[in-house]
Amino acid sequence: MVGMIQQVEELEVVGAVVSLPVSRIVRNPDQPRKRFHERKLQELGESMRDEGQQEPVKVFPVEDGMFMLENGERRWRAAQRVRLATLNCIIVSRPDQRELLVNSVIMGLHQENLTPMEEAAAYHTLQNVHGMNTFQISKAVGRSDPFVRSRLIWMDTRIPEGIRELIDNHQFPKTPDVANALFTLPNNDVRLKLAQRLAGKTGKAIILACEKYL
Repeated sequence: MVGMIQQVEELEVVGAVVSLPVSRIVRNPDQPRKRFHERKLQELGESMRDEGQQEPVKVFPVEDGMFMLENGERRWRAAQRVRLATLNCIIVSRPDQRELLVNSVIMGLHQENLTPMEEAAAYHTLQNVHGMNTFQISKAVGRSDPFVRSRLIWMDTRIPEGIRELIDNHQFPKTPDVANALFTLPNNDVRLKLAQRLAGKTGKAIILACEKYL
């Protein structure tokens, strides 16, 4: 780790490496990653406790003397699992919300720890909250425009949350042609029941079932 750990009094210095109470760190509510493997968090926490924290998390100051994570939520959660009192942190400038979300998506993609629907939800937020089009999103996160569109189709209101859960559990194909086939069904209840019945089947089988329903 670069630099010496500084005292809490120097927390406002951007670039400072500090030892910060875990209780003063909060997660970014717009962090796209929602799923965390409990056993792996426990293992990481035990490693941090026994061998020390290998890499600081990045935080920025927010209200009431608190700090928000820019990255490092796994380490923060792991520290809580084993009741570590402090985390080593690098203080960074407060980014705007769009920049923060884009950076979170990029990091999640590079570390391969975002599920397909977490990725889709992040693109949806960039599009609908931050006003980015699919071309801008694709350039920002290093994906192709068709790929971004293929994720966003699953955020359509005609797709029940239960189907998105099946996708993230590797029980349902995530291709746009399957989504378009589901759109031909009359309502979300029918879509969800069909998806649950055909969980684990191929996209071709699901498309055929949608055609037969009509």
